[in-house]
Amino acid sequence: MGTPILCIDDIRKEAEKKLEKSSTDFFNSGSTDQVTVRENSTAFAKYRIRPRVLKDVSNADTSVTVLGRKIAFPLCVSPAGIQALAHPDGELATARACAKRGVHMGVSSFSNYTVEEVIAASKETGLGRTAHVMQLYTMQDRALQERVIRRAEAAGCVAIFLTADSPVLGFRYNEWRNDWRTPAGLAFPMLEKTTEMIQSQTHDESFTVFNSDSHSWAYDIPWLRSKTKMQIWIKGILTAEDVLLARQYGCDGVLVSNHGGRQLDGTPATLDALPECIAAADGKIPVHIDGGFRTGADIFKAIALGAQCCWVGRPAIWGLGYDGEKGVTKTLDILYDEFKRVMQLAGCWLRLITVSDLLNDDNPTLILSEWRGLDITNPGDSFIPKYATISHSWAASDEVQRLSEIADRPLRIDLGNDKYHTISWEGLVQAAKAAQHLGCVFIWLDLTCVHQNSSEDKKLQIQHMGHVYQRSVAVIVMPGGVASAQGVGNTAPWITRAWTLQEATLSPENVHVLIKEPRWDTTNYDYEYGTTGPTYQIDQVDDDLALSKLQNLLSCRKRGLEITRVNKSTKVKTRVPFIVRCFGADESLITALEGVLRGHTDEMKRSAAWRSIYLRTSTKPQDMVFSVMHLLGVSIKVDYDRTREDLILELARKTKDLPSWLDIGEDIPFDARFGLVPALPIFHPNDMPSYDIDRELVPANRYTESGTYIHEYDIKIQTSPTSIFDGDLICAKIFPITFQNVSGASITSGDGEKFDFSDVDQKNVTGSHVVVLGEARVYALAHLGLMHFGGPQVIFVGRSERGIWERHGKRAFIPGKFAENAWRWHLTIGGKPGSEITPLVLQSIPPFIARHGFVIHHFFLELNKSLNTSLSRTLFYTQRATYASTSSSPFRLSSSPKQPQSQSQPQPTEDEDAYRYEYEAENEGAYYSPYRPKRQWPPDMSKLSPKHQLRLERKYRRRAALKYARPRWVKFTKLAQWGIIIFIVIYSLLFMEWGKEGEEHPFEDFRKDFFASINSLFSAPERPIKKKE
Repeated sequence: MGTPILCIDDIRKEAEKKLEKSSTDFFNSGSTDQVTVRENSTAFAKYRIRPRVLKDVSNADTSVTVLGRKIAFPLCVSPAGIQALAHPDGELATARACAKRGVHMGVSSFSNYTVEEVIAASKETGLGRTAHVMQLYTMQDRALQERVIRRAEAAGCVAIFLTADSPVLGFRYNEWRNDWRTPAGLAFPMLEKTTEMIQSQTHDESFTVFNSDSHSWAYDIPWLRSKTKMQIWIKGILTAEDVLLARQYGCDGVLVSNHGGRQLDGTPATLDALPECIAAADGKIPVHIDGGFRTGADIFKAIALGAQCCWVGRPAIWGLGYDGEKGVTKTLDILYDEFKRVMQLAGCWLRLITVSDLLNDDNPTLILSEWRGLDITNPGDSFIPKYATISHSWAASDEVQRLSEIADRPLRIDLGNDKYHTISWEGLVQAAKAAQHLGCVFIWLDLTCVHQNSSEDKKLQIQHMGHVYQRSVAVIVMPGGVASAQGVGNTAPWITRAWTLQEATLSPENVHVLIKEPRWDTTNYDYEYGTTGPTYQIDQVDDDLALSKLQNLLSCRKRGLEITRVNKSTKVKTRVPFIVRCFGADESLITALEGVLRGHTDEMKRSAAWRSIYLRTSTKPQDMVFSVMHLLGVSIKVDYDRTREDLILELARKTKDLPSWLDIGEDIPFDARFGLVPALPIFHPNDMPSYDIDRELVPANRYTESGTYIHEYDIKIQTSPTSIFDGDLICAKIFPITFQNVSGASITSGDGEKFDFSDVDQKNVTGSHVVVLGEARVYALAHLGLMHFGGPQVIFVGRSERGIWERHGKRAFIPGKFAENAWRWHLTIGGKPGSEITPLVLQSIPPFIARHGFVIHHFFLELNKSLNTSLSRTLFYTQRATYASTSSSPFRLSSSPKQPQSQSQPQPTEDEDAYRYEYEAENEGAYYSPYRPKRQWPPDMSKLSPKHQLRLERKYRRRAALKYARPRWVKFTKLAQWGIIIFIVIYSLLFMEWGKEGEEHPFEDFRKDFFASINSLFSAPERPIKKKE
């Protein structure tokens, strides 16, 4: 019993036993040092597959469409030459094996059989005609090249593969050492070379005689295009630049290849070159790859990196050498089985509706296809099919309900538990027409593409819902529901639904609204627009269907639009009614949607997204979070057993670095349990959330109308890693309210400046302290421009009767300079009672920071900025440097102003009253260690009057900033700067030309005296020369 053949390497070993060594060397060797040959295969080991589990893979479909025809899996056999050297049947045996296994094949110019014979052998199997491509070189004899093209096209080839990497052959030392020549009895019929002609030359000499080394993009591609209607592909591309040229010259595709390492040695492995070629192709032309494929996992990795198809050469040759046609069949079987199993183990899939089946006039059919082996989370996965997603409301509008009843083509969707949802074939066909118009082959619709009877499938789909919409070619919005398209003048519930925000904003440029719009008669009429804003832009799909960009339709609604129809012959004008009502009349919802779509900054978009959470409706309360988590860049496990409060707080905690939930509304209610997160409104299934204010339900949109948002957050927030109900620990600039009565309230800065909240309704100033949030800006859309507001925005906080710090009242503004040099303090808002306001206290920076030079560099830059500011400013920048170097909190809580001194720290002298920094060099870096002086700071000022407190505070700040925050190297830098300035002044006075040409220098006398003085210093006095007697 022989050795079992299990993998491609087993086939290679068996083939090498049967073939002569010279033949094995010819097939297996590369050029020069054969580095590229080895790296083509080893490159696959650098990539890892990220599998998904608990996926139904019982009906895995590996088929794909390549060169316009469906094949069994994404693999084809490359056009390798002289295959009869491995087996007498050569290319004929390969053609039969490819036909039996349903894959395409390339025919080499150096084939030992004609292209007609190869295609005939494929047809003999009776298993369907496999597509063939003709590999071609640029030849000196253009007439011969044209004859090859004509024969290939007549025989039925679908494409030309022009080999572009071989103006000359590479350094093939093995062939030269063996004086390798094609064995007797073999010919190259496509090149019209007999065996006698071949025997008279080495392979290198034979190639040089017929091949042209003067090929070019500008000549060869247009020449080929003029000679054939076949597709023209470029084989041998490794760079993005060449892919762009292939697109520029109208090529139909590219094959990333380095000729199996047989040309220029030291080029990148094809797998390494693939990503940049995929990026350059940009989906405009297909990208295939060959080189180094030995397993099904290799094929899977190349597809995952973006290739549409893979080609193999040597494995097919080894199969021929092993057992002719059966050996090639065995090779393809091994690769197919491995690829299918890897795809099943990877578990990735996407369920889609085929557009063409829905548009069958005789019998529209809803056919679902499952695409497996896709990484929907990978933006670079260009193998994802072209599909459009449908964004809709499950509840139909009145107009859609009326239209679907007229169409009378109901389609019931089984939701499980004896529940059904009825839509209409009419709407599905309309959506398919729109998708086809946008160049899509498939549709994704949640009603049909999510298994409505499986809770597990729903969880998996919801977890990746954002990626499904983000990777689609287009998003088609059907405002009134998927049962039918409706006109823009009809109201619809689409904008109120929680899920539609994410669906419409993840890829805002590709969102289209499908509307009923009769085709305008432009033959007999002109149309005038009465607006200063954008015109009404529509893309007609058919006679009564049109697409309009979502942003354009929103702009028309915002600005107002009047359309007048003018008869070209009579010049009679008729007003065309145009009112956009499909987005409703709730301005807070529309403004929030526009803020996410066209926000200037991430802060503005996030602020608008958080406001939408408190405004939109859903069937399940948990969808308030699940519907926006991808939009906010957060991943939360889909679990409908968790409460809405638990999920919303987790969402807030995971976005604390950009806490846009701080400014959802002006006077929105707060709950001490949630810290700074606004209190959640009462959830009403499929209805507007509301708050219970004095036993009256008030819609949530009353509290989300705000004209500003926080552009740059000054406050830093730390949350508990174990419990989300422990409150928010903040590090912020906090001011006590020093004066407050019924007529006003005020705060005082560290420099004694006073600010009155005279413009704030005093009933909202109910706290005891003011916390600075950050710089605010006007909540304006793109057409209004980015506008600054008055200054930092602040909130009021105070202690409740239970001793818990809570947020109170509305937000307010203070001058920017007022908070510039303020102290930073720690405070826990919400959570347990008993929290105290404590000053920011720096701890020793961990020693490992010494290994990161950039941290120290950042520290010096920030320290230099703070030379002329207060000590608190210096401490803040220092702490920023500490935070930048670690993944820990940006601050640490000090439970008491007193800090125990480490025994290893140097002791301060008697007269040092504030923090002092001591620089010590250790190893290769440096670290800073603050320590407390013997005299406590801040001192206990409770026994002093406010006047003395202020004076003492200003004194210590000034002394600390000027005396201890200025390192010696800064003083030296200042001296060097002054020296450079003085040098420039003197140089300009003495050497630069002043005034017009010929005029005397204004400082001519000074220059003469100066140069005379210099000469007198360096010149010796003249002495008489005595002659020697």
